[in-house]
Amino acid sequence: MSYLSTFLLTERERIELAPRALTKLTRATPAPASVSLVRAVSASPGPDEHKSNIQPDNGLAVREVLTFPAALLGTLPLPTKLVLDVPGIDGAITIATHAACGPATFNAAEWLAIVQATENDRAWPQHFAAWCEHKQREPRWLLTQADAVGPIFDARAHRWTVGQVVNRLGATLRLVVL
Repeated sequence: MSYLSTFLLTERERIELAPRALTKLTRATPAPASVSLVRAVSASPGPDEHKSNIQPDNGLAVREVLTFPAALLGTLPLPTKLVLDVPGIDGAITIATHAACGPATFNAAEWLAIVQATENDRAWPQHFAAWCEHKQREPRWLLTQADAVGPIFDARAHRWTVGQVVNRLGATLRLVVL
């Protein structure tokens, strides 16, 4: 079971799987001293803990995100940020699923427009680079579905993965922040 697929389980399934996941985690890799595996798997956050301080192994997180359905990225319950390197663009480009922050950050709705444009052969590396440049110049600018895809497109989900979209756009996923 992948790390991201656990978000798609019901609460009952999470409770039933927690002891097995904990056992699997403790056998597979030792936890860093700063991470409590019991808290990471089974405890719900307290009222003052709005952000997760538990960061996954970034290599594992990147591999799992690359295989996750791109159109569903914005539906994850935890705020997720993808940091991309785009050829020809100075600095990193960020995809934020909950709250956009930073000068070159696309939000979840913009990411969905990018995914739909890519799946419908309307977005290529030069288009994505132009959108990234525009976002860097005008951080408040929003990429709309109409701008990315146009008025006529196939709205059926193609279910491309994040990796397929990122590869088609000529970018590299450098970092995943949960």
